[in-house]
Amino acid sequence: MKMIQTSAQAHALLDEQSTEFARVENPPGIFPSHEVVPLAPCFTSISGAPAALFLDMDGTITCTEPLFLHGVEQVVRRATGWATRKDWPGLDPAVDHPRIVGYSTVRNLEYLHSKFGASVIPEKFFDAVDSALVFLGGHPIPHDIEVRIDDMMAAYHLEAWWDDAQLAHRVESDGAHIRSDFLARFDLIDVTMFAQMGLMVFYADYLDALMKVNRGEGASVSQAVYGDPHIPAVAPMPGIALLCAVAKGWLRSEDGPALAAAHGHKGVQRLGPCLECFSGHPARVALVTSSGSHETELVLEAVFRAMVEEVGEWGLAQGVTERIQRGFDDPKNYFDTIVTCDDVIEGRTKPFRDPYTLALDRLGLHGEPARRVVGFEDTEAGIIAQRGAGVGVPCALPIEHTQHQDFSAAAHVLPGGVLDALFVHGLFIDGDTGERRA
Repeated sequence: MKMIQTSAQAHALLDEQSTEFARVENPPGIFPSHEVVPLAPCFTSISGAPAALFLDMDGTITCTEPLFLHGVEQVVRRATGWATRKDWPGLDPAVDHPRIVGYSTVRNLEYLHSKFGASVIPEKFFDAVDSALVFLGGHPIPHDIEVRIDDMMAAYHLEAWWDDAQLAHRVESDGAHIRSDFLARFDLIDVTMFAQMGLMVFYADYLDALMKVNRGEGASVSQAVYGDPHIPAVAPMPGIALLCAVAKGWLRSEDGPALAAAHGHKGVQRLGPCLECFSGHPARVALVTSSGSHETELVLEAVFRAMVEEVGEWGLAQGVTERIQRGFDDPKNYFDTIVTCDDVIEGRTKPFRDPYTLALDRLGLHGEPARRVVGFEDTEAGIIAQRGAGVGVPCALPIEHTQHQDFSAAAHVLPGGVLDALFVHGLFIDGDTGERRA
């Protein structure tokens, strides 16, 4: 068929592809304003062992959403001067969270600019950017973040600002002349500038918090985010360590009773066969996240360290416990592939299919094998991305920040999280496949 299509031909072509579609918004200024994405069929069960498990990070492996939301909220506070809840109560869970959770930070900041851009005070915003650049310039940062900074500086002819921020003995006042010059040239912060420079403010705060957690200083972070130093700032979601161990075939059916007791489940009828299936056919596991590569590395370091400790409380034989703990020793060795927002074109992360298409490609799961992939996501955007890429069994895991999102595109909605997938559904392993009807 020729590439140029009439409207009627396009409709006919879409009808051949799917019976369900998603409307996905493009970033501001991109043509077209939105895309209509065919959704691949999804299935409620699969025959035999899954070909792979696909895991999201925030909301699935761990719940850093409060830490993340605090970070993007701080960008607004610093740009406007709304330092306290009296000045501004903060993000509205009902209105703002559905537009933020599950999307890239750039998209988040574009959305926040649409709401609060008129209240941004350029001087305060540039002061916040300057502090962020000084922080980033004084710490080892990955190449991808440095490239983002270099691109931003080149776009606004501010290379001298980044050079100045990296000076070893630089004090805040040293950058005053640079900020004054910038204020003279830009007295209005447009959406692109707010998103690009605000990303640096977010990165600095978020990375500082994660580094504190990994240094054992998480109590101060928890106090700032939750108002309670005893709430772990970064911790594994319930059941995720068990799911990760099961997927790699590290457990046997005889371990079922101890696992059920450790996780508060009475029966092991569905778990036992699941353990046996994976012990004979270990699955590959992919991490697919909208977070950047560096922050992903820092989050996984904290989460897997906690998972190692958790395994010691399962009541398993010492040899089994030690084998699983060794398997969790290094997240980069555990996952068969890790896809972050740095691996796809800017703006093409979830709900676009690109990150999941890349994960499927890296694991060689094209066409029919993709139907035997079980995916877990806590957001509507993530489920749409999985369906758009052809993931066969996309499962929604509603959390506090996403429970009101539309998960009608999912094969399963699991209010009990991944523990439901294991103890209630036996990870969807059946003798035949069941297609979810629209």
